Amino acid sequence: MLGVLYAALGAFTFALNNVAMRRGVVTGSVLQGMALTVPIGGLSFLVMTIAFGKLHELLVFPMAALTWLACQGVVHFVIGRYCNYKSNQLMGVNLTAPVVQLQVPFAMMLAVVMLHEKFTVLQAIGSALMLGGSFITQGITQGNAGKGKRKASAPLTAATPIPTVPSQEELAQEELAQEELAQEELAQRRRHCSSC
Repeated sequence: MLGVLYAALGAFTFALNNVAMRRGVVTGSVLQGMALTVPIGGLSFLVMTIAFGKLHELLVFPMAALTWLACQGVVHFVIGRYCNYKSNQLMGVNLTAPVVQLQVPFAMMLAVVMLHEKFTVLQAIGSALMLGGSFITQGITQGNAGKGKRKASAPLTAATPIPTVPSQEELAQEELAQEELAQEELAQRRRHCSSC
């Protein structure tokens, strides 16, 4: 039961991460997002390790396990995160989230092949349903989504960017432009009055 709770909490935090990250990559670049999140992830891990009093456990890790975890960190935090951020920047969370969830059947397949875990009929049915759901969401167009009609797969266009609050710099530039316009109008009125 505790495992299910942790899995649900993990799913919630990943969803929160996707939504917050989408907001960031709409106005910034993917590399800027990675430059912030990757080091913060490492620091957060260190803080949690110290908070739970398990910092000494890092020293007793076997070198083989440390190497595997380091490789996994590069794959997940650098390659996987870049691909996830870029897809969210181009298509939006609503379209990329179902495809990203294909990680579950892929993880199950790799667990069977690499770790020799069992694969039951129920897991096969669940994987097929997840794959089908992911592909159906990509095949339904926005215009006929309520009717359930599907169209042939076509390249997806970029999602409409989320409107954002103007930055302080943009607001200052707008105020400056308005002041310059007001001063110009005042100067024209003075010239007009002096010619009268």
